[in-house]
Amino acid sequence: SAYAKVVGWFRFSLVRWWLLCAGVAVALRLPFLNVPLGIDEGGDSFVARAWGTTEGSMYGRSWLDRPPLLVLVYKLGVIGGDRGVRVLGIVAAVLLVAGTMIIANRISGTRAARITGLITAVMSSSVILGAVFTGNELLATVPVTFAIVALVRSRGSARNHEWLFTSGFLASCALLIKQSFGEVLVAGGVFLLVSWRTRERSGFRVQWALWWSVGVALPLVITFAWFAHYSVGVRSFVYAIVGFRF
Repeated sequence: SAYAKVVGWFRFSLVRWWLLCAGVAVALRLPFLNVPLGIDEGGDSFVARAWGTTEGSMYGRSWLDRPPLLVLVYKLGVIGGDRGVRVLGIVAAVLLVAGTMIIANRISGTRAARITGLITAVMSSSVILGAVFTGNELLATVPVTFAIVALVRSRGSARNHEWLFTSGFLASCALLIKQSFGEVLVAGGVFLLVSWRTRERSGFRVQWALWWSVGVALPLVITFAWFAHYSVGVRSFVYAIVGFRF
């Protein structure tokens, strides 16, 4: 029957299952494509559109208590106007589904990956949870998720130094999108600690920690080099990211 063919088509391929879950996420978001931007979306988009000069501060004459990578991502989205911001959210949700499926498959196999993909698709695009908006949290969750992907892929890989570097790099990118997303740095630290404690089995080497640390440091070095080039005060950055909260 046609039903059996459809079920069989999705049964064996995780790529096909990801396409199905991605389609669910897109379908849940499309009805809200033309809904006016929310508060965070509107504010971030306003600053991103006006961000053409620094004039001694991060965002010129505008002020925002968010790191610069978030505004850069929004600047790409606002090229397509308000719809472009919502499309940015669609892309993030689809990537999030892929990342969580990879992690689940790596840890517990195909069945867990299918369940995870479907749950992620629904929860990352739920109007009840307000997830249909392109929130800062959604955008930051993408590098967080793929930083974890890189961690689990590094386990037993001959190229684990590359995976660890990627994990550290994405962990810092998450912080530069939303400053409260530091949990993936904790995850990386725990991963290295456990690998060291089980070094006879894991094959831990000091280079693992070095590669991960270089990955963490690189986005921060680039950011502060940008500050120095445009004479942006580090104090204003620290105030916007941390001090303002107090």
